[in-house]
Amino acid sequence: MNKNQRKLYTRIAGKITINLLNKKWKCLAEGCEENSINSHYLQRNGILNSIAENGHLVEIKLADIFKFEKNKIPISFNQIGIKKAFSKPLFCVKHDSEIFNEIEKKQIDFDSYKTFILLSYRVTSAELRKKEFAIERQKRLINAQTLKGILNEQTHENQIIAYNLSADDLKISKRDLELELKKPQDNFEFIKLEFPYIETYSSALFNVNNYPPLDHVYIHTIPYSNKLFVLIGFNKNYTNKWIKNYIETWQKLKPENLGEKLTELFIEHIENWGISPKIHRSIDNNLKNQFIESYMNYVNPEYPKHKIDLFKNVT
Repeated sequence: MNKNQRKLYTRIAGKITINLLNKKWKCLAEGCEENSINSHYLQRNGILNSIAENGHLVEIKLADIFKFEKNKIPISFNQIGIKKAFSKPLFCVKHDSEIFNEIEKKQIDFDSYKTFILLSYRVTSAELRKKEFAIERQKRLINAQTLKGILNEQTHENQIIAYNLSADDLKISKRDLELELKKPQDNFEFIKLEFPYIETYSSALFNVNNYPPLDHVYIHTIPYSNKLFVLIGFNKNYTNKWIKNYIETWQKLKPENLGEKLTELFIEHIENWGISPKIHRSIDNNLKNQFIESYMNYVNPEYPKHKIDLFKNVT
């Protein structure tokens, strides 16, 4: 693309993204045709509210597509209103209330198998919605009349194929979690760990290259009652040696190394996380830049890996 074509593409892609963010997405409960509401990955009352300041949290976000600057890294730490933080349109009012009542309306039992399944089910549904969003975005780009002759449509078609494959895998994982909620078969294994309190949160699933795509690690880090709880586990039917070794590194983790371990998790494996404004103020600009550079270059095998601790100044 030449300069003018790039500007046109950026403008159209931005409009498509905004339209999709405002789109009414259907509830992800099987057979439901109602529109979904915004669902927080973790409980807003009692967890996210407890570390927010003036109704805000801090998350890593991609820059507004209309404001991309050449030769500038397009992500940064940004304050976000708690209503929009750590959330996606997933389920309708009825299903959101019915499915997650146990972890939304009651005191959370971190030892409970069902708690782990519910948290994992919600974040798996969120990842599926992300894929649906990405697929729809690629389709709209291909169909945009003003981009005809500018786009390499085959590239976007290939991306749709890849997103659909990922979505199919997530549908299997979502189904397995649904079955476990309906009739527990103890098909998942998890551990609960307790660490010193840090005002950070995450909820995610991930796998690693060179292993089957259904071999997921489910991990949730939750600041609650002056502790940081870590729930981490996997589906016993889809596991491997790497997963078990990785979980063991958490089991053996010393409290003084928690900050490095969390930072490694955020750089290498997940994107669903955030911190309190208080934590954000404790991170100097050099450390932020070092983190963002490592985050952007992690997949580059030639980029040197550094141990980083975003939380080293936390008191």
